[in-house]
Amino acid sequence: MNEDLKYYGFWHTFSEEKEKRDGGFKCLKKVEEYTGQKSFVLACTQQTDLSASEQKRAVKSWCELFKSQQLSIDKLWVTTRISQEILDAICCQKNLNGLWIKWGVYNDISGLENITNLEYLHLGGGTSLESIDTVFKLTKLRALETRNLFAIHDYSPLVNLKNLIDLEIEGDPYSSMQKVTLKSLGFLKDMPQLMRLSLCMTKIEDCSYAPIADLPNLKFLSLPRDKNLDKDMDKLKKYLE
Repeated sequence: MNEDLKYYGFWHTFSEEKEKRDGGFKCLKKVEEYTGQKSFVLACTQQTDLSASEQKRAVKSWCELFKSQQLSIDKLWVTTRISQEILDAICCQKNLNGLWIKWGVYNDISGLENITNLEYLHLGGGTSLESIDTVFKLTKLRALETRNLFAIHDYSPLVNLKNLIDLEIEGDPYSSMQKVTLKSLGFLKDMPQLMRLSLCMTKIEDCSYAPIADLPNLKFLSLPRDKNLDKDMDKLKKYLE
């Protein structure tokens, strides 16, 4: 694990490498701008230079394309508000191995089960999402980042994902300052393959961080500010130096 990957994770590394190679990923608003790019940023909503009707047409066109054709898309960043309609359409793209969602209104991610080769997943801003059971079936996942999934408290089924080496579970450190509450970190003891773990803006119900100390391959650790850390800090110092 190189230094950039160690500190910032896969998604940041993908962007940095692309920036150095050819100036970064193209940001596409309208479907007419798609010319076979394997990786790109999708921003078909929240565009001030498009009228409401133009944005509606743009969303419809993208959804129709995603549903009607298997494109050669490898990685997709959705950086503006995503709807359930857009997400369901994207989930028809079986060639994807990376999907990054910034935020939106979506309460059903069951369509992700169609993307059997998915290795990198970022689920952000899904405050209405009440279940991520589908994620636990994505056995090829190498990196999972979840942010602001306030209704999800149990990540223990992640133990079934034997290829997962990069895990971020985070709340909102910017606007609401709301933390994500996790029942326990006990499941980590069955994930010895983890190399990177970030738990910023989380609250652990059983107040124990001790399971982290049993991760033999961990290279990077980011923890929340929590008075309950004091009793386990001696066991975790080796990861924080």
